[in-house]
Amino acid sequence: ELDTVFRLRERLADTGGFLLMSGTFESTAEYRVLSWYADYWQMGQGPNEVELKSFSVPTWSNTYAFPLGRQDPEILRLEKLYPKDLFMERFGAVPCPPTGRVCPEFSTAVHVVSNAKMAEVAPDEHPVELWIDPGLSFAYSVLAVSIVHERVYVLDELYEREHTSEEMVRICQDRPWWKRVRGGVIDIAGTYKQIDAPPVAQIWREHSGINLHLEAARVEVEDGIERVRSFLLPHPITRQPKLYISEACRGLIAELGGGRSPFDDMGPWVRNKNTGKPEDKNNHSTKALAYGLIARFGYAKTKPRSELRAGSETFFVASGNAEERRSRLTMTRK
Repeated sequence: ELDTVFRLRERLADTGGFLLMSGTFESTAEYRVLSWYADYWQMGQGPNEVELKSFSVPTWSNTYAFPLGRQDPEILRLEKLYPKDLFMERFGAVPCPPTGRVCPEFSTAVHVVSNAKMAEVAPDEHPVELWIDPGLSFAYSVLAVSIVHERVYVLDELYEREHTSEEMVRICQDRPWWKRVRGGVIDIAGTYKQIDAPPVAQIWREHSGINLHLEAARVEVEDGIERVRSFLLPHPITRQPKLYISEACRGLIAELGGGRSPFDDMGPWVRNKNTGKPEDKNNHSTKALAYGLIARFGYAKTKPRSELRAGSETFFVASGNAEERRSRLTMTRK
C-alpha cells in the first residue's frame, strides 16, 4: 500500500538511506496507469525532485527460461496472443496508458519537467498568461503559461473544486509568478452574465488589482484536441515538442493520462468506447490549454470561412503565414 511507502520514507529521513521497491504492474484500477506503483515508475522515467529512478526488467531478460531473449519463440507466441499494450505491461514491464486517451502523444518522460528545470527554460523575465476554464462542481482550472521562442511552458496550475472566481484570484495572487501576469484567455462562457453574479471575466478583471484582461475563446472540441496534439508531437528537425508541463500541474497531467488526478473520482480524458467521441469530463485543464493555444497560434489547420460558426463572438483563426501569428475574425450573423 502507498501508506507503507510513506512510512518507509519517514524512517529513511533519519539515516539518508535509499528505498528499493520491486514488483509487477497489476490492473488495480479502472485505468492501470493510475495505480500508485505505475505513477512512481512514470515519475522515475524523467527528472523529478524526489531523486526517484525507475527501471524495467522485461520477462525476456531471463535468458535461462527464454534462451533467445526477446526473439524467443515463446515470447513471440505470447506477443501474438496479447494486445500490444497489455503485452508490454505484463511481459515488457511498461505500464499501459489509459485506453482511448484523447491525446495519445503525451508522454510523462518527454513533456513533464521538474520545477527546477522549468525555471531554467522559462526564467523570470518572461511574462505569464492565465489560460482559464472556470468551473465549480467538477474542476476550476487556471494554467500559468509562458511562451518562449514559440514554445509553450505550463509553469503552474490551479485545479480546485467548490472555489469561487474571487477565491481563485486570491490564490493566484499568492503565487510567485503573479507579478509577471500580462493577460490571458478564458472560455467564451466566462464572458456571460451569471444568474446571481457578473461574468467570470469581469470578476477576474475587477479583483485582480491589475485590471487583468482575459480574451474570450470558443473552440470546437475536435479543433482544440487537434491543436493540443500538434504541440505534443516532436518537431521534424529538432525532435523536440513545443509544449512542456511542470510536474506541479497534476490535474493537466492526469487528464492527459500521465498520473493520478487530484480528485479520486477523476482520471484521464478519454473517448467513448462506443461512439469514439471525447467524453465531456476530465478535460478542464486540457480545454484551458486548447483555448490558449488556439488564441495564440491559431488552429492546427487554417479553417475556411464556411467552417466558422456565425455569431457575435470572436473566433481565433490561423493567419496562414509561416510563423502562425494570431489574427482575429469577427463574423456577424446575417
